[in-house]
Amino acid sequence: MANRSVSVQFRMVARWIGSRPLCLFLCTLELGLCWNASAATFTTFDVPNAVVAYPVSMNDAGMIAGIYADDSYVLKGFVRTRNGTVTSFAAPPGDSLTSALSISPAGAITGSYTDTNGAEHGFLRMPDGTFTTVDVPGAAHTSAISINAAGAITGSYFDFMWHGFLRTPDGIVTTVDGPGAVQTYSFSLNVAGSITGYYMDTRLLVHSFLRESNGAFTTFDVPNSAVPYPVSINQMDSITGYYFDADFKSHGFLRAGDGTLTTFAADPEALYTYPVGITPAGIIAGLYVDPNSMVHGFLRARNGTVTTLDVPGAIHTYPVSISSSSAIAGFYVDAAHKGHGFLRTP
Repeated sequence: MANRSVSVQFRMVARWIGSRPLCLFLCTLELGLCWNASAATFTTFDVPNAVVAYPVSMNDAGMIAGIYADDSYVLKGFVRTRNGTVTSFAAPPGDSLTSALSISPAGAITGSYTDTNGAEHGFLRMPDGTFTTVDVPGAAHTSAISINAAGAITGSYFDFMWHGFLRTPDGIVTTVDGPGAVQTYSFSLNVAGSITGYYMDTRLLVHSFLRESNGAFTTFDVPNSAVPYPVSINQMDSITGYYFDADFKSHGFLRAGDGTLTTFAADPEALYTYPVGITPAGIIAGLYVDPNSMVHGFLRARNGTVTTLDVPGAIHTYPVSISSSSAIAGFYVDAAHKGHGFLRTP
């Protein structure tokens, strides 16, 4: 069986394609903070011996976790520290198809790996490099996707159908299912233990959800959307994600903690808009595809102002994660059509 957690991360990547000159400034009035976008620092990096590498998650300490393919095209995980040191790993050592998907503030990493029998398992990699396999009891496959500051993990598992789950730091697992769901997928977990994701009901209609730390479950839909994908939740229970309209074009959405829902495009001419993360202050990072099939990064301030962010010299820019201070990690494609990781600090 293919590694489902890899497909979760690359489902959007397959549609992402762009670049455009940096806008001159971004001003976030809600924070009382204004900076010149041209003054932002871009640091580019590569994973040694990687054929291709994709950063996936970044913490506030500037550590970046991600996935790369080695010269045998075997997927492995990596972590890059703030000083630029890159460490690769497989979980557990010797198994292939390792996907590092989320990193906590302390540097603990969660993700999934596929064993030699084709079974998928979650894992927890501690900052000292020790591993713990994360399996939901009785599940045929477990996909761990998001970890919070406390060490709680969310993701999905498969028995005869997909369910969401929450694993506490002491290893207690709770199933998360939408009401009457035939499939449930949990994607993002905040510091308080709230989860967002989506589920499919018996009519095969897809709905987004918020599950609060006390177990309260709220279903929400994006008006006039075919399929919604929540991707990130902040500590205020604000959720961002994307949805497809009837013409199969994607747009971003923001659901505030009070339930107010706003849809947006990163650019008036954008064909596809894909948010990837939201800060505690409500700043959203993501990417969009323009009419020329070029991919650009963007920042959306709380007041709705959107700024395009591209790595200088890149032909395509793909943000994948944003920190509390609005530092952004991602990857880009250069003029020689080679991919590289990047870190943008404001």
